[in-house]
Amino acid sequence: MKKLTILLIITGMLAAMTSCKKDFLQEEGYGATTAIFETQEGLITLVNGQYNRLRLTKMYGSQCWAYLTEMGNDMWLKGGNNTQQQMSEYRTLDATSSSYNTDLWNHLYKGVWNANYFFEQADKIKWTSDDIRNKNRGENLTLKAFFLFNIVNIWGGVYLPQTTSYEDGLVAKRSPAEDFYQEIIKELNEALPLVPATSTESGRVTKPVVEALLARVHLYHKDWDEVVKYATNVISNYNYGLISGWKNLINNSTDRSKEFIWQVNYGPDVKYTGANDNWYFLAYAPFIDQFSGIQTELNWTGYGGCQLYPTLYNLSLFNRDADARWKDGYQTVWYYNKPSNKLSLQNTIHVDTALYFVPFALTAQQKTWATNRYIAKDLNDLYNTNGIAKDPKVFIGFKKFDANDRPGALTTNNVAEDYSIIRLGDIYLMRAEANMNLGKNDLAADDINAIRLRAAVPGYESVMTNITAADINLNFILDERARELGGENMRWFDLKRTGKLVERVKLYNPEAAPYIKEFHNQRPIPQAQFDGMPDPSTLGQNEGY
Repeated sequence: MKKLTILLIITGMLAAMTSCKKDFLQEEGYGATTAIFETQEGLITLVNGQYNRLRLTKMYGSQCWAYLTEMGNDMWLKGGNNTQQQMSEYRTLDATSSSYNTDLWNHLYKGVWNANYFFEQADKIKWTSDDIRNKNRGENLTLKAFFLFNIVNIWGGVYLPQTTSYEDGLVAKRSPAEDFYQEIIKELNEALPLVPATSTESGRVTKPVVEALLARVHLYHKDWDEVVKYATNVISNYNYGLISGWKNLINNSTDRSKEFIWQVNYGPDVKYTGANDNWYFLAYAPFIDQFSGIQTELNWTGYGGCQLYPTLYNLSLFNRDADARWKDGYQTVWYYNKPSNKLSLQNTIHVDTALYFVPFALTAQQKTWATNRYIAKDLNDLYNTNGIAKDPKVFIGFKKFDANDRPGALTTNNVAEDYSIIRLGDIYLMRAEANMNLGKNDLAADDINAIRLRAAVPGYESVMTNITAADINLNFILDERARELGGENMRWFDLKRTGKLVERVKLYNPEAAPYIKEFHNQRPIPQAQFDGMPDPSTLGQNEGY
C-alpha cells in the first residue's frame, strides 16, 4: 500500500468536518498538525471525522456508492447519462477501469487507518473521564468494523490492517475473509457495552446501532440464531417502530428517527454547496423536459439525472393496486405545467396529464384517446424486446428519494435529506431471512406481513398481508427486499451474499447477462494499490481480473 501520511489523511478529514449542520460534525479545524491528536480534544475530533467518511463523495448519498451497490444487479440498468459501463455491465471491469472502485478502496482503508491511529494514541493520553474515553472508543470500534465489513464484502479476503505500520502496509499481506469477520464481530462486541443506549445527536453510534450492525454482520456470516437474537433486541428493546406510511420514510417533514436506527446526516444545509449533499433524487429521474407541455419542477422526478432506470423485473414486482411502494415509489404521470409548449387540448395547469408512462401494454383505444391530449408510452414503447430501454433517458421514474425542498427546480446535487444506513424495516427482513434458514417459515411470514402492512394502500391490507409459511423461500425474501429497500445501497450485496448475483443478473439484466462471471462476486483490487508495493504478489489480484 502506498504510504498514507498522517498529515494528508487528517487535513482532508478536518476540512470536511465543517460542512454539515449537525453539532458533532461542526468541529473546529485545527490545521495541518498532528500534535492536536495527542490530546483528548484531538482524538474526539478524529472520531467525529470518521462519521464524515460515511458520506463525503464516496459513500451514502454519493454517485460512487450508488454505482457500486445498485448497478450490475437485477433491479437497475444504465441510464442515458451514466458512463459507468464497468459497474453496470462488467465486461470492461478491471483493476484500472473504474475510478470509483479505486476511490472507495482508498476511502475505506483511510477510515481503517484513522481508527487504528486512534487506538494507538488513546492509551497515551489523559482522558478527563472514563465515560468520555469509553464512548469514543466504542464509536471508533464500530466505525472501524463497518469499514472492514464493506471492504471484505466488496473485495473479499484482502489486506486486514491492525496498526498504522508503514512497513506492514507495504507488504499488505492477504487475510482470509473469515479473519475479517472474526475481527469485525470482536470489535462490535467490544463496542456494545461502551456506547450509550441513546444520543441527542442523530447519526451517532448507540447500542441499538451496534446491535443492528451485529444482526447484519451475522446475516452475512450465516449465524442465523445470532441474527434473530440481535434483530429481536432492536425490535423489542428500544423505542423504534415502522413509520406510518411508506412514503414518509424519505420525507424531510417526517421524524424518521422512529425507524432510522443509524443514518448519515446531510442537513438542512442552507448553503447547498453540492459536494456534501444527497444526490439520489437525480439518479433515478428521466429527462422529461424534452416533451411537450412538461418541464422540471420541484414536484417531479425531473431534471433528467438518467443514471439508473428500472429493469422489467423491477417493474413486475408490485401489486400496483395494493402496494403503496409502487404508487409512492414510481412516477408514471406528469401533469401539464408548461403553457408555452402545450398539446392542443390541454388547458389546466397541474391538472391535465402531459406525460403518461405505464409498465404494461396500452390498448389501441387507449392510445387513440391519448392522441392530442397527452404523450403516452407503454411497456412496448419504453423497452425493446430484449428488456433494454429504447431511449435510456425515457423511463418510469423512481421517486423514492425525491426532495421537494431544494432551492430551485433545476438545482442539482442540492438535497439535504439524511440517509439511512440501517432502518427497522431492514431489521424485520433480516430476521425473516434468518428464521427461514432456521426452518421457521411461520415466523418469517409474520415479519414479512408486518412490513407489507405498513406498505398497504388503504383498503388493501388483507391483500398485502396474506403471506403464509408456504410462500417463504429465498427468492421471495429477495423480492420483498427489492420492494422495500430499492435504491438503499444493498442490492448488489444482497445478491452476492445469497449466491444469487450471477443467476439473477443473467435472468433479469439484459445489459450485463452476456458478460457476468462468477468472479464478479468480488470487485478488482485497484492497480494503484499494487503500484506502491515492492512485491505485489504478497496481496495478489482477485481471481479473474
